[in-house]
Amino acid sequence: MPSTYYRTKPKRRKAPVVIQLPILLGGAAAVLALVAGAAVVLWLHGRRPAAAKIDPLAGYITDVTVLEHEYATAHGKLLNDAEAKQLFQRAAELVRHGDFTPASGLLETASKTAAVPVVFNDLGVLYAKLEDRSRSVNAFREALARDANYQPVLQNLVRLRDITEDEARPVTREIEPNSTNSTANVIAVGTKVEGEIAAGLDDVDVFKFPSPPSPRDVLVLDIAARSPDLILGWNIYDDSSNQVARVSGQPKPGSPMHFSFAPPPNTTFYLSVWGMDQTAGGYLISVKALKAFDAYEPNDDIFHSQPIALGQTIQANIMDGEDQDFYSFQPENSGAVDIALENLSPTLVPGLTAFGPDQRTLGFAPDAKRAGASLRYSIAVEGGKKYYLQVWPVLERSSGEYTLRVEMR
Repeated sequence: MPSTYYRTKPKRRKAPVVIQLPILLGGAAAVLALVAGAAVVLWLHGRRPAAAKIDPLAGYITDVTVLEHEYATAHGKLLNDAEAKQLFQRAAELVRHGDFTPASGLLETASKTAAVPVVFNDLGVLYAKLEDRSRSVNAFREALARDANYQPVLQNLVRLRDITEDEARPVTREIEPNSTNSTANVIAVGTKVEGEIAAGLDDVDVFKFPSPPSPRDVLVLDIAARSPDLILGWNIYDDSSNQVARVSGQPKPGSPMHFSFAPPPNTTFYLSVWGMDQTAGGYLISVKALKAFDAYEPNDDIFHSQPIALGQTIQANIMDGEDQDFYSFQPENSGAVDIALENLSPTLVPGLTAFGPDQRTLGFAPDAKRAGASLRYSIAVEGGKKYYLQVWPVLERSSGEYTLRVEMR
């Protein structure tokens, strides 16, 4: 049986109740009466003034977990800087209310300790909204210098339209002015950059680049003089103005510069280049990452120790004098284990330390007598508990490959 519909007479909305006050109230009293009457009307209808709504800023990322994930990837450790996270979250709240300029200031501060792509992506979006094109371009360059395929930036460039991808890529040809840290050209590891020292202008060119993400790696910096008359002057320093390296001696005209170092991951460095003795001409910069780390990195502390199986032979390396490798193993049964470190390098002087389940030192292997020497060591263990090993360079400039094997006696 079809349903029966009953048409009901629509109810008329009752008119607002207006409280009439004596007209005799004059002046200020009449005004107060009108205000009181309006308040009563609003109360009777349950109305409240609607809060202003701000549309989300397209392309801006507010999720703090993205910041935490990118930091862990870049540095190989968790983001324990509460201030950086708070700055990121406060900036996102300001953006929700349309306060874009103070939000950009908070993100600039956060970028000093959490220099990851999401921060620079958000800065690029903010500066584009504020119609500050040069800062927007530079922020996107910072992001792409750390991740050349960072999708949020690439998608924002398609959406914004007035900034091309070529512009937002790290610089491959020097752009003036770039004589100070604030105007430094952002370049990327793995690309070549052309530059030129202008004649008679005391020209200094400054470039800015981040070291690769974790694990720590060896970087090689080369500057080739393209002019036979150019005598290269150069200097490398970090974001705190600490000098890392500088020109030494008196280079010859047209001679190249070569320098290698192993900086912490995702750390900002500045390179300044000039012509000594008033010389000028073109040059070519190249910063390369050697990928000198082994397959077990990052394992530079006991909290990031890499597990190895008993009876397994692994091959790794000490990359430089600051490198150290931590491993863990867990025997099923109690007894003694023998530890064998075979030195594969004529330059490595290895050290070996064993730690118990409480991460306290159990002992050290006998000192290696010379570079290229191998090590043997034994410790007593309890079944079902985890033990740790540390391989480290005894000498400051000692480095090289080795194999490690742990097995029950």
